[in-house]
Amino acid sequence: MWQFRARDAEGDPVLDPRTLREMQRPHWVDAELQLFRGIGFGTWKDGTNIFVGHGGHCPGYRSQFTVNLDKKIAVTVLSNANAADATRYAKALFDIVSPTVRKEERKEAPSFASMDAYTGSYSDYPWGGETLIVAWGDGLAMVDVPDIEPMKGLERLRKTGEHTFRRVLPDGSLGEEVRFEIGADGRATRYWRHSNPWPRT
Repeated sequence: MWQFRARDAEGDPVLDPRTLREMQRPHWVDAELQLFRGIGFGTWKDGTNIFVGHGGHCPGYRSQFTVNLDKKIAVTVLSNANAADATRYAKALFDIVSPTVRKEERKEAPSFASMDAYTGSYSDYPWGGETLIVAWGDGLAMVDVPDIEPMKGLERLRKTGEHTFRRVLPDGSLGEEVRFEIGADGRATRYWRHSNPWPRT
């Protein structure tokens, strides 16, 4: 947030806005490799999005700091694993967050409390790992994990009855039913899909 404020300010006690903008501007370009370097910052494109950031690693740890200056969204990833691709995780997090904070898509915030009974982690054993169910828009969304690009596999659910949802297909029509069983505490104990039960973990 400081970087966004500093770039827009006429003056900043830490760093002059002109200096920060100059640091984030590409000074060295390799067009073939799509590499762009500023002063202490890298710059890269993904589709129409332009990012500025810096990554780092030392034995056992990897990190990535990524900023989209146009949308004023920043993502920081800290990992305690050598093999983790912190840059890809940062991109995946940006893809999840950015649609919800764009001004042109911002609407009155939905009441997520009404979905609390269903949200959580459900077991995919023995065919997979787990499925996360989260509040999403005016309904729910489910995604299998682990997944480096969860937005590609995310499935939206629209409520159609008491503890009953249907999958929203890419064209907006409704697919199969997802039905939740509710326990004595008012929270889902499992859900049914394709006649198969998936217990909460």
